[in-house]
Amino acid sequence: MSGGAFCILTPIYIAEIADQNSRERLLIYFHLLINCGIMYAFVIAHVLNEYDTIWRYL
Repeated sequence: MSGGAFCILTPIYIAEIADQNSRERLLIYFHLLINCGIMYAFVIAHVLNEYDTIWRYL
């Protein structure tokens, strides 16, 4: 639930509250960190390769 709220509230914050000069930079950081988090989850799941606990990291 917190991940979904984060993906909804962050773009709303950027569109409504953030300074107009920093909107592009904030959106770039937001998308970059989301993608890095997804990649991190897949890398950790691949490195651990434990079939009993792999669902926890995906």
